[in-house]
Amino acid sequence: MSAKRISIPATVFPDGAEPYDITITSRDIAHWERTHKGRSFGQFESDMRMEFLVELAYVASVRSGLWSGPENEFRDSVDVGMEPETADDHEDPETDPTNPDQ
Repeated sequence: MSAKRISIPATVFPDGAEPYDITITSRDIAHWERTHKGRSFGQFESDMRMEFLVELAYVASVRSGLWSGPENEFRDSVDVGMEPETADDHEDPETDPTNPDQ
């Protein structure tokens, strides 16, 4: 059995500054659940709201040392983006779709 780490890539676009990439991890999600009443990873997966993504991006940015201000300032001065999921994201990297013998 090979478990995969929870890893949600995102890009933060601060007003008047260069964008930066972050990775939201299980540590960020656990911290978010503890500090944001009523939040859960299951809720994030089943009803992904931009509010949740911005809150998680804040937690990951603070953990990564890329943001040191309060959360309300983060919310009011950044945009957060994610790459849209594609079918390729779910394919086995060891499988060559051009080789019918696999």
